[in-house]
Amino acid sequence: MEFTTDQVPQKTPAHDAKEQFLQSYEDRLNLWEALAVFVENELKHLSKEDPPVNAVYSHRVKSKESLAGKIEKRQALGECLTLESIQQTRWDIAATRICLYFPCQSQSAKPFRGRDYIPKNLEHRPYQERMGYYEADHYWIRLRRDLVEGISGYNGEEIEIQVRTMLMDAWAEVRHDLDYKHILGHPGEDELRVLDAIKGSITACEIMQDQLFMLR
Repeated sequence: MEFTTDQVPQKTPAHDAKEQFLQSYEDRLNLWEALAVFVENELKHLSKEDPPVNAVYSHRVKSKESLAGKIEKRQALGECLTLESIQQTRWDIAATRICLYFPCQSQSAKPFRGRDYIPKNLEHRPYQERMGYYEADHYWIRLRRDLVEGISGYNGEEIEIQVRTMLMDAWAEVRHDLDYKHILGHPGEDELRVLDAIKGSITACEIMQDQLFMLR
């Protein structure tokens, strides 16, 4: 009779560094959630501007399991092997999102002084989309301490703000689930062509949305 045992992850310095970082992250989950909620509520003030920014606002905090998976992928590439290198990496832990009704209002949705624009890295894909990947503005911000006096433990952690249209958000969610969750298997050239064509239609709709805004 053969006996099997569950595989136990090999204890290496890189593994220990990952586990130490994840434990610290788990201990501070409430902080990240409080920061994300705070930023979302601050962004909602844009709806009271003149003219108001018409949008839907949301936030999310990355789960421990998702973060662990990202660290393991980097470590498999020989990166993030020490606690210090893990801590110095941007992990997109907490983020807020502004989904605009009208694309032309994207310039009005730039809250917080001292923001930085962070371009996303291009990927090598089996089909090079003519319409490109999803379009959004990404900002990384640090909050002034006087704004977050009621949030215990804040130490200058960065939060991402993502600005994109509601139409682009819907397309990006489908694209994400195809790319990373593989809901229809790994997307090949044919699937990417279809997504590309849909994005082209969305871009045309966004132009009409802007025209609608100007006709108000």
